[in-house]
Amino acid sequence: MTNRIVQLFPLPWYEAQSYQRVCALMADKDGLFGTYAEWFAAAQRTEQRLRGEGVTTIRVVLDLVQFPAWCAANRPGLHIDAKVRVAYAAAMAAEQYRASQAGPAH
Repeated sequence: MTNRIVQLFPLPWYEAQSYQRVCALMADKDGLFGTYAEWFAAAQRTEQRLRGEGVTTIRVVLDLVQFPAWCAANRPGLHIDAKVRVAYAAAMAAEQYRASQAGPAH
C-alpha cells in the first residue's frame, strides 16, 4: 500500500440561519459580507474556481457551538478572525478526511 498525498482546500462554511450570529463572534466582522446571500454567492464562485483548477475542496461548517469551543480550546486569548477560521477549517477538514479514509470499524 502506498501513501498518497492529498491536498485539501478547506472552506469555512456558514449556514443561512446562523450566519449573522456567527459573524458577530468575529473580530473582523466589519470585513465580512453583510448578508448570507452575498457571502454564499462569493463562496460558490471561489469553490467553483478552485475545483476548476483541480483543487479538492471540503466545506467546514462554522456552527455556534463547536466553533467557539474549538477556538477556546485551541486558540485561547486570540481574536476570532480569518486566520482562526482557516485554522479551524483546516483542522476539521483533516479530521473529516481521515475519518472518510478509515472505512468501517471492525
